[in-house]
Amino acid sequence: MWDKYLNCSPYKWRHLRIRAEASGLVINAQSAGVAEIDVRGLQALSQELANSVLSTLGMVGDPEKVSNAEDAILLTLIKKWGTKSYGFQLDKELTVDELAVNTLKKVNLQTLIKAHCYFGVKPDSRNQDSLQHIRCYGGSRGVLEFLIKELGLQG
Repeated sequence: MWDKYLNCSPYKWRHLRIRAEASGLVINAQSAGVAEIDVRGLQALSQELANSVLSTLGMVGDPEKVSNAEDAILLTLIKKWGTKSYGFQLDKELTVDELAVNTLKKVNLQTLIKAHCYFGVKPDSRNQDSLQHIRCYGGSRGVLEFLIKELGLQG
């Protein structure tokens, strides 16, 4: 799903939480849930790190390079850095017709899935971190229908 939906309009992928352990470092980072201010948690961290590195290399000001560097940092933290668990949310921007139907709700995004994935055994360890599972939040029927569609199963 990462490759299909990350940075792909009309979808918005949000990285909510990561727990990882590698090279003598334990990471337990969670995005703040304050809607009133521009807090993007893990993405704000990756953007700041990307800007810092690109600035040092004299490559500041190129939005595409910043975006590519951010994605590389997030990919490393989430997929390659001894991840024990990872939380994310995938939303879809509503179409003009869907917005007209939802004017009273004052929403412009539909949450497709919000989940926290527990991977069980951490890399290079015999000790189990947790039971391998996915914890989904929100309406279970909508999440189930989305997952069945993504997996190409008949419902």
